[in-house]
Amino acid sequence: SVNSEIKIKKGYLSDEKIIYLSNSIKNINITYDVYPSEELTLFKPIINKEIFHFIGHTVLAYPAFNNTTDPLSIIFNFSNLKDNISTVLSNGLGDSNLEQRLTLPLQKILHTAYAGGKYEKILSNDDQDNLVLLTYGMTSENQVYLNEVLKKIITFQRKFWQDNDFPHYLVTSVSNNHIPLTFSGTYTANAISLLVNEASPFFREDLPFILAHEHWHT
Repeated sequence: SVNSEIKIKKGYLSDEKIIYLSNSIKNINITYDVYPSEELTLFKPIINKEIFHFIGHTVLAYPAFNNTTDPLSIIFNFSNLKDNISTVLSNGLGDSNLEQRLTLPLQKILHTAYAGGKYEKILSNDDQDNLVLLTYGMTSENQVYLNEVLKKIITFQRKFWQDNDFPHYLVTSVSNNHIPLTFSGTYTANAISLLVNEASPFFREDLPFILAHEHWHT
């Protein structure tokens, strides 16, 4: 609904709406639906009956702030997902339950990966206690291989860069043997996201290269 305190104007993009609020409005609720894309890609929401994966800026609606580096207090509440989220809810900002309270700059909240559902959750050990690996649809043999390669790459790169800061770090891998390439990958804040074609004959050969590349970015 639109009243005298709210004005809506068309934005620069065809589907963009800019909402102006008067100072007298103290609270506003924004409700919207998110649908999976017909194209399977990490840069659009991946949603099915068992899992979800998205990068913050592709899904989250937010006010426009003059300074995106100032900390904001934000509560994520996934209350409507209780029936589907059976094993894990995690993002590059830290493990969470169905509710997570954060005080972080907007730019960091938008530039991270969010994943939940019936993933296989693999925790690292040794000096990488904050590393969480989530896989969906991957064979147990390839899970072991992925975990071993990942830990070796992280250890080597941190030693090379003398990086002794070990924040929470999330790696997600969604398997789909119909994607045209062996891998698709991207990095966000303290996170790596992968789409994997395990049927590719180059799976084991290419895996170390994409992990090393994406982890170097982070």
